[in-house]
Amino acid sequence: MARILITGIGGFIGRVLARALLARGDEVHGIDRIRHPSLPEPVCFVQADLAREETCPDLPGNLDGIIHLAGVSRAGDACRAPVPAMNANIQGSANLLDRAARATPRPWLILGSTREVDRLLKKQTLPSLQDIYALSKQTMESIAIAFAREGGNRLLILRLSDVYGSPEEPEGKLLPTFIRRARDNQPLLIHPGSLGVFFHFTHIDDVLRVVLEGIDRLSATTTPLLALQRVWDESQPIDSTHLARLIQTIGTSASPITLPPPVVSRSSAIEPSIEEIPFIPTITLAEGIRRQFARFC
Repeated sequence: MARILITGIGGFIGRVLARALLARGDEVHGIDRIRHPSLPEPVCFVQADLAREETCPDLPGNLDGIIHLAGVSRAGDACRAPVPAMNANIQGSANLLDRAARATPRPWLILGSTREVDRLLKKQTLPSLQDIYALSKQTMESIAIAFAREGGNRLLILRLSDVYGSPEEPEGKLLPTFIRRARDNQPLLIHPGSLGVFFHFTHIDDVLRVVLEGIDRLSATTTPLLALQRVWDESQPIDSTHLARLIQTIGTSASPITLPPPVVSRSSAIEPSIEEIPFIPTITLAEGIRRQFARFC
């Protein structure tokens, strides 16, 4: 039996994972800003905001491991409120990781990140506010690596992508929305913002399997370990239009697929770049040292 802390346990991945760990006999502790009504009763729950130092709780004693899922987990939410997203994903993670690095014994860490970090790293242009979510998660990963290296914690970073497959998924996610509408033969509405965007869906059962395998791997060693796993199939991208057609076919649905009106192309603004301004010193090092001597003489 392991003693495991799940942050963000009120999210749908956290709740599914909590039930799986309890079923195999683990002792589960949870932290979130609110207690979700469907959270299993055996969970030792603490209501707290990790991003606020004054309310960030001490870790339970003798933890075997921490699964860190807390924070803003949707790019749209981060775009609408960038500062709270950065506080949750960066400051909240730093507060937790600092405590984990000072805990005795050192717990292993599984960090829930996102495929958006990969997209950001491959991006050829300067970041914008649309990238706040990815930037905050990338920073979270870097902070976790730094704390793990200094503290000796074993760390596994899991970059997740478009997780689906649970009836507890939050409202508004694309795939379950399409399925519900197809079931009721309602139109499948393709949002203009999703045109040209490819998704890599990962079923919640695969996420659960990967987390449990990660726990076994981290528990099997006491030596420092840093690992990264991308939890999606890169060979199976799908856009919203083809997803709608697939759901329409599998569900034998009469739902029509409604495409947005064509967008009139306009000349795009010139992509800004960072201008590198040269510097030419006017005071040599020798002259600077002579000036310093003059000050003290």
